[in-house]
Amino acid sequence: MKRLTLLALLLGLPAGALLQHLATPTPSWRRWQQRWSELRRSRGLQDRAPGLVSTGASGERCVACHLGALPGYSVSGHPLFAPHPRLGCALGSSQGSCRACHRGDPRRLDVAGAHGQRSPAGDRLLGLGLGGEARRRWLQAACAGCHRGRGPALSYDARMVPEVAAGLALFLAEGCPACHRLPGVARLGEAGPPLAPSAWRRSTDELRQRLRRPQRFAPASPMPPSSLPAEELERLLVFLVAQASPGPDRGEAPQLADHFPADYPPEATPAAGALWARRIGCAGCHRLGEEPSGVPDLRFVAWTARPDELRTMLLDPGRRVPGTLMPPVRMPSPIPESLLAWLQLQRRPLPSEPGQVVREICGRCHGSVADPRRVVLSRRPPLLEGVAAARLPPARFLEAVTRGRAGTAMAPWGRVLARSFLGELQAALQRGGR
Repeated sequence: MKRLTLLALLLGLPAGALLQHLATPTPSWRRWQQRWSELRRSRGLQDRAPGLVSTGASGERCVACHLGALPGYSVSGHPLFAPHPRLGCALGSSQGSCRACHRGDPRRLDVAGAHGQRSPAGDRLLGLGLGGEARRRWLQAACAGCHRGRGPALSYDARMVPEVAAGLALFLAEGCPACHRLPGVARLGEAGPPLAPSAWRRSTDELRQRLRRPQRFAPASPMPPSSLPAEELERLLVFLVAQASPGPDRGEAPQLADHFPADYPPEATPAAGALWARRIGCAGCHRLGEEPSGVPDLRFVAWTARPDELRTMLLDPGRRVPGTLMPPVRMPSPIPESLLAWLQLQRRPLPSEPGQVVREICGRCHGSVADPRRVVLSRRPPLLEGVAAARLPPARFLEAVTRGRAGTAMAPWGRVLARSFLGELQAALQRGGR
């Protein structure tokens, strides 16, 4: 302390001020400019330290560190000091807005502050720590603000922001509008929170985890876990980040049919119904083909449901299954008729052995290793394998599988399977599906 006091006296400074000076780190922008100067000197170039620099009417200070964006200040071989790539859109460099593409808080003078790491997720720098194609993908979340359509339904220019446009298609195909509200997207239900404020508050990693394993955050959540491949999941995330907004959605919502061009046959056809089933979100809960999961499994639905029952389930699902999360199909003709025509053809060949039926059909809802999307059912089916199945009186078990359970997704299998065959299912359940 005596040495510091002596040094302070020699410099004409109070000891406390000297201590504060020694404890205060060099600002981030100044450290980067020192590194930039050293790099220039090592290459025999003139040292031109610019000091704290602001650009544009907004006074953004990004270029105080990212010196390559200043004319004549680039140094090849270093990514921070290299020239900014030429912009391929209408946003010119004279506008001086780094935030328009990168987000962040460009008036802050430290790295964490300028990159928005202490800000809400919707203000954080896009593409941080990424390079190449991954960085370009995430920057599209900012570009999407300009490259969007003008119609009533949310749409994007697929040439300029292909990842965001593909993410919107996945958002619809996965049935997200059935529960979540989003500006410019058809509203089919309100079971979940509005997504724009959620995307603003939550980091990309948390959004990714919530899509993959929603019950990890809310054990009672009816949201089905996403089975999208990693590449498609990233597109959906880029789309969600592009929608991040701190305010509520107060705009008018379009109809679901407004999201798609009128490129379907004017007549009701099963082929058109198959396309609509993929476009409007049936696959978000149901199994339609070779997907690994989905309940109820629509590949067998025409065996057990009559045309009038299918129509009720499409147009007024709450009447058939009270409390169901499935929204009614409110779309212009002939879309509902096309869906019905397609559903009436869903008669995948049934297994011939009781054990196969237990594993491939019953087990998806009632087995110990149940379908992960079983959470979407309004009433959780009981697990019937082993001891639980043995405790059911045979007559009660046979009645349930023959007639189904009213108000639930349990189908009346007595319409297609013989009573003697159904009676063998209980023994197969007791054997664990063998």
